[in-house]
Amino acid sequence: MRKSNLTGGSDATTGSNTYLNPVFEPILADPTVLKDPKSAYFYAYGTADNWGDEHGERLVSILQSKDLVHWKWIGTAFQQKPSWKMAGGIWAPDVIKLKNKYLLYYAFSTWGDSNPGIGVAVADQPIGPFLDQGKLFDSQEIQVPNSIDPHFFSDKGINYLFWGSFSDADTQGTYGIPLTDNGLAISSLQKKFKVAAGDFEAVMIHKRRGYYYLFGSKGSCCEGVKSTYHIMVGRAKVLQGPYLDREGRDLKMRGAGTLLLEGNDNL
Repeated sequence: MRKSNLTGGSDATTGSNTYLNPVFEPILADPTVLKDPKSAYFYAYGTADNWGDEHGERLVSILQSKDLVHWKWIGTAFQQKPSWKMAGGIWAPDVIKLKNKYLLYYAFSTWGDSNPGIGVAVADQPIGPFLDQGKLFDSQEIQVPNSIDPHFFSDKGINYLFWGSFSDADTQGTYGIPLTDNGLAISSLQKKFKVAAGDFEAVMIHKRRGYYYLFGSKGSCCEGVKSTYHIMVGRAKVLQGPYLDREGRDLKMRGAGTLLLEGNDNL
């Protein structure tokens, strides 16, 4: 589960050209950020959370900003929780614009869930409302444990979904799979491919100068000051991999990856 956050301390700004985190409080875990091409506003979406203010659970909060520093809560993506799973939270949304629609991919899971899954919702505008289109797959169907943390990527006219999280099971790891042209379904459950081992979670892919870069988190995310979360990276010449670290190790091997970012005594 992505545990990056738009939160952290107190004052958000210290001047016109500098800022001090956090840029939003009280919490927006596992955020994804989208720039709307029509309005030029940035929108951030985060894991559903209860802020302890007697308003109950906010089903995927939506924030709006002009500058990525000053954020305003404007509502929630969902009016009601998707119903294709009996229990769980709506985690780690990934929101993208595909053609004339806004798609929100989300994980539906509980802590330690034996069969989490990933669903998708659609809206006509970035502020929603997002209408749930149901489940894409769950762990049992796709045969990938801890099927959470979706990430959309389009390459050479084909849409893909990447997902996966911490696991040491035989079929552990982060995988990719082709989507249909409208992004609302999986073309075939049999077309999945593995890109990283199960010591990675919440991967994201970025293409630059002919290489595909895979960024992912390792370590413990949710133990307060004892947390060891850090970001590792590898790169590949084709989307499907293999993704190699600086030493040439394949990220499908546990322990591989080049360190990009880690915490210190202040953060």
